[in-house]
Amino acid sequence: MGGFNKGNPINDGFTLSWPELNSIPSEWSITLIDQKTGEEIDFSTDSFYSFDVNTARKLKSNTGVQHSMTIKTKSKAEKARFILQINPGGDAGDIPSEVTLSQNFPNPFSEQTTIKFGVPLQTNVSLTIYDILGRKVDTIVDKQYQADFHTEPWSPNSLASGVYLFVLRTDEKILSKKLTYIK
Repeated sequence: MGGFNKGNPINDGFTLSWPELNSIPSEWSITLIDQKTGEEIDFSTDSFYSFDVNTARKLKSNTGVQHSMTIKTKSKAEKARFILQINPGGDAGDIPSEVTLSQNFPNPFSEQTTIKFGVPLQTNVSLTIYDILGRKVDTIVDKQYQADFHTEPWSPNSLASGVYLFVLRTDEKILSKKLTYIK
């Protein structure tokens, strides 16, 4: 966050403000973390945060003129100054903290098995079956899921007995496990 006026950095203070959060459950906490200063601002008790930018450089164009300079991209190495941390407290008791994939049950199986997985945030989920040579043999699901634990049944249709891989893909992670099908 910052700005320039005719090539000169703006070193003034800035203020972030937000409305009073009346509809947030009392168990929840929302905190703004300033990674530059280490300050943590509790949204339930504060309604604004003031800070200084403290930019230290002057922009110049290749012609030496010190104005009309535009920054088009942010450095990928530059770390975000602020983090918004939301903790749903007891409301999130049954929601996984990370993407999980459990071993199918039963395993080995002959007619049907169940695959359990968990996602901490709403995300696209693809659950695919591959043979041991890596060829795709079935897609169990490919859709959006809410944050929670989920189970999906799978019955092989006209597949040979053997070892197969099931792969869970989300926007965040890819996990896999082996299963054994016996006719």
